[in-house]
Amino acid sequence: MEKLKTIAGVNLLLILLYSIIIRLIFTASGEYYDDLGVLLVSMFVITIHVGLNLLAAIIFFVQKNNSLGKAFLISTVIVLIIGFSACIGNSSL
Repeated sequence: MEKLKTIAGVNLLLILLYSIIIRLIFTASGEYYDDLGVLLVSMFVITIHVGLNLLAAIIFFVQKNNSLGKAFLISTVIVLIIGFSACIGNSSL
């Protein structure tokens, strides 16, 4: 359970960090379509994040390290749910 807290916490901090960075980059550009750009870039980054978490879970399950595999699998679901919400929320600011 401690591994899940650590992995999920790091993943949530990563979502917060790249959401802020993406928003700052598009706010500084001042383009007309910046909301669409934020949405698309956030979607792309979150998809990569979910894919890497899923890949890590599969690798740990193959290596018979079930506790880390389960932690990364649950973290994948958390990142998918919160990442989708952050993606939509970040584009509507």
